Amino acid sequence: DSLSIALKSVESKQADLGGTSLFPPLSDVLSSQIKEGFARQIFLLTDGEVWDKDQCLSKAKHDSHQTRIFTCGIGEAGKELLYDIAKFTNGTCEMIKADSTINSAVIGQLSKALKPALTNIKVDWEGSKTPISSTPNYQPPIFSGGRLISYSKIPKDVDISQLNIKVSGKWGTQSFVTKIP
Repeated sequence: DSLSIALKSVESKQADLGGTSLFPPLSDVLSSQIKEGFARQIFLLTDGEVWDKDQCLSKAKHDSHQTRIFTCGIGEAGKELLYDIAKFTNGTCEMIKADSTINSAVIGQLSKALKPALTNIKVDWEGSKTPISSTPNYQPPIFSGGRLISYSKIPKDVDISQLNIKVSGKWGTQSFVTKIP
């Protein structure tokens, strides 16, 4: 079983307390191609103090519209960064005491990651000759139990009774469209 092998491998690792340069591998993973219709989900585990915190957080925020990052810290090092990365990417953070096992934390995060997500979400306003923009420009994936919050500024000359909201995207490989009168 792959999960058992991975968990045993992680549990057998020992910290060298030399610090962690997390940005290069995080940047490499975030630069990889995403499979159409699916959200990228990353499991980030560290037992060290991260050197390049600002770069890591900035990169995670930049890619949050298409990536969810689950973080797991062993001990107390890097706690604030790990919580922030998880928060900004709709992931979760687990902090594991150095003398504890990580099995339950990783399995809990994995169960959340295995639930399907709505991706490639677009919000369009129909029925107006004047363009109406929504924010955020890129809608993040919506995971099980999640919600979509979008704001739009409708010009004064637009009759809102003539508008429809069209929300479209992907559910895995299936396209979906919903219209709200």
